[in-house]
Amino acid sequence: ANNGRGGTTSRIVSFCVICQEHTANVLLRPCGHVCLCEAHARQMQESNMLHECPLCKKRCSDHTTLALC
Repeated sequence: ANNGRGGTTSRIVSFCVICQEHTANVLLRPCGHVCLCEAHARQMQESNMLHECPLCKKRCSDHTTLALC
């Protein structure tokens, strides 16, 4: 998607923004960012820190693990 400034923005990043090691495969809602690996999403949820997206800081009401091919 075009960000209006000559660049592009994406809701999907290749690697987890926390560890930069594992593939990002967790969809955050409602913002739509896919920016966490399953392990870090679980860790953040267990520590009650998965209340906002680490990229855009919008409140997260739900998340889904995606099966990426």
